[in-house]
Amino acid sequence: MDELNSSPKAQIIKNYTSIIPLSLQCQISDGKYKAIHDKEFSHYTNYQFEIKGDSICFESDNSSIKIDRFDSGVFVIHHPQINIDSLTEVQRYLVEDFKYSYYQIEECKGDTLKFRLGPNLHVTRTTGVLVRTN
Repeated sequence: MDELNSSPKAQIIKNYTSIIPLSLQCQISDGKYKAIHDKEFSHYTNYQFEIKGDSICFESDNSSIKIDRFDSGVFVIHHPQINIDSLTEVQRYLVEDFKYSYYQIEECKGDTLKFRLGPNLHVTRTTGVLVRTN
């Protein structure tokens, strides 16, 4: 399968999905969304995107990026490859750690999905809501 599904991080996601109560397992469906950050993350810019199948397209960038959806309400964005040849060991580690963006959908009420976003399942970069706009 692809790199993410065969990586150690994939096993963490699979293990993580088994501890989420079924009542909290929300999925993001195809459509257009607006991300609105919680008050404590208000210094981040809100953004819009569209999900179609296994790709996401951000309003600010017209290119499609691959995503994977997992049963636990997690969806993962695969960021484009970065040439790491000229980077230091620390920079290479950071690039590797931020290679994916992990969105955990924590609650869903109609067209509003509460999310947690991080570079992995253990670090939270921001939280907020995704509001479906179409």
